[in-house]
Amino acid sequence: MQDIHLFIIVFCLVIGLLDIILNFPGYHRWKFTDIFRSILKIISSLAWSIVLPLCYIHQNDNISMPFGKVEDILSNLNRFERIPSVYLMAVALYLVPNLLSAALFIFPMLRRWIENSDWLIVRFLLWWSQPRIYVGRGMHESQFALIKYTLFWMVLLCAKFAFSFFVQIKPLIEPTKDIMKIKRIQYAWHEFFPEANNNFGAVAALWLPVILVYFMDVQIWYAIFSTLCGGIIGAFDRLGEIRTLGMLRSRFQSIPGAFSVCLLPSERAKRKGFSLSKQFSEVTPNRRTEAAKFAQLWNEVVCSFREEDFISDRKD
Repeated sequence: MQDIHLFIIVFCLVIGLLDIILNFPGYHRWKFTDIFRSILKIISSLAWSIVLPLCYIHQNDNISMPFGKVEDILSNLNRFERIPSVYLMAVALYLVPNLLSAALFIFPMLRRWIENSDWLIVRFLLWWSQPRIYVGRGMHESQFALIKYTLFWMVLLCAKFAFSFFVQIKPLIEPTKDIMKIKRIQYAWHEFFPEANNNFGAVAALWLPVILVYFMDVQIWYAIFSTLCGGIIGAFDRLGEIRTLGMLRSRFQSIPGAFSVCLLPSERAKRKGFSLSKQFSEVTPNRRTEAAKFAQLWNEVVCSFREEDFISDRKD
């Protein structure tokens, strides 16, 4: 706890610098308001890097600070040991934008409504967080899709961290302790640090490959999980079911029904659920309207194939 204020200073400054560095390629396309926002963010980072350590020092040294009646109002928070009410309030104010961003990420419908709003305070908050864009504005994934995406990465990262700890890191703990216990080793070859009393070089050589693999195996786990999830989703969606032209001809009678169910809005509510089989009814006399709608689409497909020379212009 004694060095936490140093971490806060570095953390706030790093956030401001990363915001500048990561957006550097687009500076020549920025407007004055965008540059002004970046300058304000740097000033805000510097201000927080000063305010938070001052509040932390105040809770250790019990120095009176010019907060007036704020400390009296927040005196009920003194039950937290070694953390004053003023410091808690400063941390809470610092975390409010992050909590707001997390809430907008968790609830896409709220973000969609905010992006389509023209209120002055809403436009100011959006201007502070990111430039105002119009491409894809208000178009976000559904709540269910967001939950699935978040669950995918949670399971992936849990598997990655568990494998890294139990297979890569844990087996090296005891060897590292044994290496550090060895003192005064006389090597037969040249020593780069002859006056050293510890074996930090051997420990670094032991841990360096593990650390490199630890930071690089995320893409391997992503490839594994994306393959598994893609295979499961493809099995439920029946992808690749029609593989040859013969299978296409045999199921051509059911295509209008599938077209009507999947691509046209239906008045009846769609029954939700998972199934490995999807059957579509063939065209009957009372479904001539569906066949007529599909015929228009199929004529456009055939005309497009002929324009691209995929098929000939013969009528047969």
